Amino acid sequence: DLHKAIRRQRQMCIETDTAQTIDDYAVSIISYKIGEDYQGKKAIIFDLGFTNNGDKATSFALAIDFSAFQDGVELETAILHDDDLSGSSIRDVKPGAGIETMAAFVLTNDTSPVEIEIKPFLSFSSDEIKTEINIAG
Repeated sequence: DLHKAIRRQRQMCIETDTAQTIDDYAVSIISYKIGEDYQGKKAIIFDLGFTNNGDKATSFALAIDFSAFQDGVELETAILHDDDLSGSSIRDVKPGAGIETMAAFVLTNDTSPVEIEIKPFLSFSSDEIKTEINIAG
């Protein structure tokens, strides 16, 4: 279908697969793209890698706080309609195992950079990853 082909071409898919350690976990942004949520709003969609290096099973959602900001304001979580990985963030991962998961956020505009903050969820650890993604053309 031509509409899907055009939309696929507009999606900027960038590979960034560099795992970084946060607390007892390794997190990587495998890739990201600009797509749409179920309401047709522009969204940034991340494919993520998560490895549990801790001593008990946990999920990405309970271990990691993954946030995105645009112009200094936190972005709202996007709900996708064709998402194969949507439930993977709440699946338990045993120590030493890894999983591919995703996160998506509704963009407030399509020119301002998106700032990413990744840190342990409910932890006193000071580990944090910050990066900025330029989404403008």
